[in-house]
Amino acid sequence: MPLIFKVVNPEFRAGLNRLENLFDFLHDVDCFVAGGFARYCILNQSKDATRDFDIDVFFPNIEEYEKVLLKFSKAESRLRFHGVFGTLFDLSEIGKVNFIRPIKFNNIVTGGTIKDVLMHFDFTVCAAAIDKNFHFYAHKYFSNNCSENQLNFICFPEDPTRAFRRILKYVKIGFNCPASTMQQLFLAYPQFIADRCLENINTETKISEWFSERYRHIDFDKYLIHADEAQTANR
Repeated sequence: MPLIFKVVNPEFRAGLNRLENLFDFLHDVDCFVAGGFARYCILNQSKDATRDFDIDVFFPNIEEYEKVLLKFSKAESRLRFHGVFGTLFDLSEIGKVNFIRPIKFNNIVTGGTIKDVLMHFDFTVCAAAIDKNFHFYAHKYFSNNCSENQLNFICFPEDPTRAFRRILKYVKIGFNCPASTMQQLFLAYPQFIADRCLENINTETKISEWFSERYRHIDFDKYLIHADEAQTANR
C-alpha cells in the first residue's frame, strides 16, 4: 500500500451535510478538506462526536486561496480571525471554516497536492482528506492509529513548541502519546529540551508565546505557493 491511499466511495458517518454545503458554495474553487473534520466524517469516533469542528480547507496555490477569500467577503459570513497561516470565517449553514494559506517553508507545507499536504501533517490520525468529488484520502497508518487512539508522527513541525502544543491538544481529547513518540520528540529537538525545563513546556500559554516569537520576523509572502509552482490538488 502506498503511503497515501484513496477510497473512491467512502461511507460518511457524520458531517456530510456541512461538506455538501461547503463544496456547493466553493463550486468554482480548487480545494479540499483535510485534518480532524475529515477523520470525523469517516470514523465519527466518540471523542470527535461532541466537538464543534472547524473545517480546514486547503488549496493548491495562493490564487485559489485569494479567490475564496473574495467569495466569503461577499457572503453572509463573519470574519473570526485573519493571520499569516489562514483565515477563519463563520458561515451560516456551514459553521466555522478555516481557509489555510498555501505556504511551503521548511517542514511547513500547507498547499499543493493532497499528498503534499498530508505527508507534512504532524500525526497519522490527522492525515486524512476529502476532495470535491467526495473521495477520501488518508495515510496508510491512519486507520490503525485511530482505532488504537495512538499519536504517531509523520513529520515533525518546524518548531518544537507546536509539536508539544499539538500533543497536549490531542491527549486532552483522548488520544494516547506512547513513550516511543515522546522519545522521538526529545531526540528531534535536543537543544529546545536542554534550554527549557519541562515545567515551561507544559502550558499552552508558554508554548504559544515561544511559537509567536520564533516566527515574528519571517516574511511568509516569500514562501507562498503559486499556480505555476503547484500541481492540481485533486488527483
